[in-house]
Amino acid sequence: MAKVQFARGEKDAARDILLMAEKMAVAPGDQSRSSVAVREVVQAMLSQGFHTEALAALQNIQNGDEREQAVSHIATWAARGGQVDLARSLVSQISRASSRDVVLVSIAESEASYEGSSVAIQTVSLIVSPKKKDEAYRKIALKRADANDFIRAEQVVQLLKDAKEKDATLRSLARKRAQSGDSIGALNTLQYVNDPATADSALRELSGDLAKLGRFETSSYVTTRIRNEFDKSYALKLLAVEQARSGDLSSSLVRVSSIPVKSVRESALRTVSSVIAGNGQPGRARNVALRIDSEQERDRAYRAIAQASTALGDYSSAYNTLQEIDRADEKALALVAMARLRQKRGDRRRALLMLEEARQAADSVSSEVFADRILADLALAYAERLEFGHAMSLVESINSRSQRDATYEIIARTLTGKHDLQCAQLSVQAISSASLRRRAEDDVARSFAKQVRPKEALKRARVLSSSRQRMKFLLEVSRSS
Repeated sequence: MAKVQFARGEKDAARDILLMAEKMAVAPGDQSRSSVAVREVVQAMLSQGFHTEALAALQNIQNGDEREQAVSHIATWAARGGQVDLARSLVSQISRASSRDVVLVSIAESEASYEGSSVAIQTVSLIVSPKKKDEAYRKIALKRADANDFIRAEQVVQLLKDAKEKDATLRSLARKRAQSGDSIGALNTLQYVNDPATADSALRELSGDLAKLGRFETSSYVTTRIRNEFDKSYALKLLAVEQARSGDLSSSLVRVSSIPVKSVRESALRTVSSVIAGNGQPGRARNVALRIDSEQERDRAYRAIAQASTALGDYSSAYNTLQEIDRADEKALALVAMARLRQKRGDRRRALLMLEEARQAADSVSSEVFADRILADLALAYAERLEFGHAMSLVESINSRSQRDATYEIIARTLTGKHDLQCAQLSVQAISSASLRRRAEDDVARSFAKQVRPKEALKRARVLSSSRQRMKFLLEVSRSS
């Protein structure tokens, strides 16, 4: 209740509820359970920023271990919030080395932001665990990087003992340095990475970051530093895709041609083709697709082109592209996608014919994985038509339980959005996974709440099947009101 009130901006009400919870948690006859309950209230207080109340609540924790855990939570919270003096004063109350180390890591991290790395490093000397020492050094280095103090950050990294942790930290520093605009400095940072595989992976990541920022030439230069052919290929693929996305198809295709691994090169051509199609240029996308040797990748590209043409209303081009798809699975997926687009435009009759054609194509698909995906897409399309019985029949035909459950969840969400709560609930109850079913129930309750006026909430809540759903529904209604 306090969490909901806090989320609504009612901080005073949230505070009052937590103080009431604290009083209820105090049970003189059961010191152990009472201490656990008060500690949990303390954590809730901290999560909502009531640190003064949390400190006061410590007096009601009689169990030593629980009290120490609560002190540790408060001290860590204080350190992360920049209240370093408060955190330091609480550390002396913590006798267990493991708990104290956790707080000291947070204090050192905060000191690195507010007081500099020298003070933070002195705090690290008080940490007992070697692993926690390395964690503290890593966080200090990253905080100095956030302040663009990369020279000091790299000096701190050299204090790490664990080689993998050191390489991972250098990788993070390089990424931050590139994001600050210093790509040359980022490359210099990566020179200190010892593991070749980590270095190549970091260079691939750096190249991708630069490409997404539109810094194509620098991204291209970074790819020349990558030794592993697969990492180089994937870096070049991402660069080519980003250039295509920016509208520079010519440069994109030049990048693709330089990809050393053929399978990645084929995949890159398919992705570039799909991007161009999505940009509203299915004709140019088809020219790219013609360069693809792999039947599967080419058919995937054609599927994207057919969908794009349908979205543009160019049904003739979409149908012609569809005829060029050889694989039954890709043709069926394309048909379903095209049918859903036609359906949204109100052409339900033509959409139904395409769905029936997709179902026939699915029968000749030998791969169980692809067959399940087609059935899932078909089921969703029929749910969107509010043909619930047909949709459920298709879902029941799916072999994979996880795919079946995921489809039931999507159908439930779709039907709730279309105001068919009864069928949505039936779809939820068909989910075999308990955790997924609970999530779907919550989604339905929240979605239903958006369709109900507050004054009708109590009456409408009765149609929900469980007390949990009703509670989620009423909480969502209270938030929106």
